[in-house]
Amino acid sequence: YEVVLRMAVELGADWLLPCRGDYDAVAGQPNPERWRTIVREAAEQCERPWLPQLLDPRPAREWLAATDPLSPLGTLSPDAAKAPSPATLPRESSQSSLRVFASTRQSGALPLLAALDSWTATEAPASLWLACGPEGGWSGAEERLARDQGWIPVDLGPRILRSSTAAVAGLGLLSDWRYRRWGC
Repeated sequence: YEVVLRMAVELGADWLLPCRGDYDAVAGQPNPERWRTIVREAAEQCERPWLPQLLDPRPAREWLAATDPLSPLGTLSPDAAKAPSPATLPRESSQSSLRVFASTRQSGALPLLAALDSWTATEAPASLWLACGPEGGWSGAEERLARDQGWIPVDLGPRILRSSTAAVAGLGLLSDWRYRRWGC
């Protein structure tokens, strides 16, 4: 998780939502305090004007089931419900959003860039979400839940990627697309 968090901050992620999937292969306990230090140091290194929000790890089903992944903030963490200071305010633009769903096991999934290029909104979305599966892949139940909630199944190319590589590759594509299309 640590390398992914650092790279996600460098690539412009505003919200980091670690999740545990049905087939999660992560050993050991999460270390949120260490993760917050990594996020803060990466933001300082990149000279970001705001600190990305790192939420506590939750089951993937909670994130995938939410109409807005940030809507239940009051129940996720005592700190998450507090009003952010100016240094931690996330970027805001229009009210539209785009959610994608990455998995190497999807048949008929769109390539991520094709899914993004089909986006017809004329303003930058207020939020772009990328959900990358765990090392063991998404379970069938998680895939159905994501689709039922409007996530778009996408793939990241012909190679089988580790979850950390997939997260960084997908976020890099999202970041580049957002910059090329809207300059932000």
